Amino acid sequence: MYNSSDINEEIQQLLETYSKMIISIAYTYVKNMADAEDISQEVFVNLMTHKVNFVDSEHQKAYIIRTTINHCKNHLNSSQFKKTIPLEENLSYMPHEESGLLDVVTKLPTKYHSVIHLYYYENYSIKEIAKILHKHPATVGTLLARGRKLLKKQLEGENYDV
Repeated sequence: MYNSSDINEEIQQLLETYSKMIISIAYTYVKNMADAEDISQEVFVNLMTHKVNFVDSEHQKAYIIRTTINHCKNHLNSSQFKKTIPLEENLSYMPHEESGLLDVVTKLPTKYHSVIHLYYYENYSIKEIAKILHKHPATVGTLLARGRKLLKKQLEGENYDV
């Protein structure tokens, strides 16, 4: 039997450990901070209502990333999302270099920005990304290489230092 204080501590630990990562991943998909925060809440509700026995912290992190990506895809496929008009996002709370780069990364096609985000922001290896995204490692490597080329072209066009 679970003690309510143990559950609250576990939820608090999950929030402290993963909330920024979840919002960051969600933002790269939905390109809107309010929607990214909503998706983050949905992910945490999912974690609280579905008790999953994790093998270790890497399994837990991979599960949370996969859940976040699934929620983002569901959001993007929803009829409500398709009827909305996007607003300009204000990322002024982030350092200029970071918000500028994140903005460029989010403008990449989804198949590239998800791989780039997991590799550079979350420090996953190609094999780990392949497991998370249910793709072959060679496919992930190809997506990463193509995404880098595209990102480099966009950054050079925007006068960023590469």
